Amino acid sequence: MQTQLWKKACAVVLCATMLAGCYGRFPLTNSLYDWNGSVTYNRVGQSLIMWLLVLIPVYQVCMIVDGVLINTIEYLSGKTVMGAAEPPPNGLLAFEPVNATNAVLHVPLQDGTVMPVTMTRVRPDVCELRDPRGVLLGTAVRQADGALHLCDARGYPVSIVNADELAQLRAARL
Repeated sequence: MQTQLWKKACAVVLCATMLAGCYGRFPLTNSLYDWNGSVTYNRVGQSLIMWLLVLIPVYQVCMIVDGVLINTIEYLSGKTVMGAAEPPPNGLLAFEPVNATNAVLHVPLQDGTVMPVTMTRVRPDVCELRDPRGVLLGTAVRQADGALHLCDARGYPVSIVNADELAQLRAARL
């Protein structure tokens, strides 16, 4: 009995040592989470769906596949397996739809690098903007007249993009 426990402990230590630093992005689990958030905008409905997916154990299976397979492949190869994002060409702002509620803005910075900013729809007219670490940068609120109000993380207005300016940006992107 003790030899089995010893073997299990050695296997855990070996795996922990081999995969040290392999925290990973958990893209499959995040995709399931995003899907759950896009089914309904009702918080109670989202909670019920989440509990159903936990009890079935869909979330657990996704986390195991992510943790053991996808994150390990990404760590060892250095390449993303799911949701690979291409950087924007020539330092332009690029928009990459991920699913019904998420998109990634690839924002060019002054030093020539690009920062991915995740846009997550939290209500039909509101998107949260987060940096790569998940820190809230601000919100974008669509107004009835088609304008877009950009607010900082505390909710204070930073800029307003009117409907005509948005149309010009869309035309320039195409």
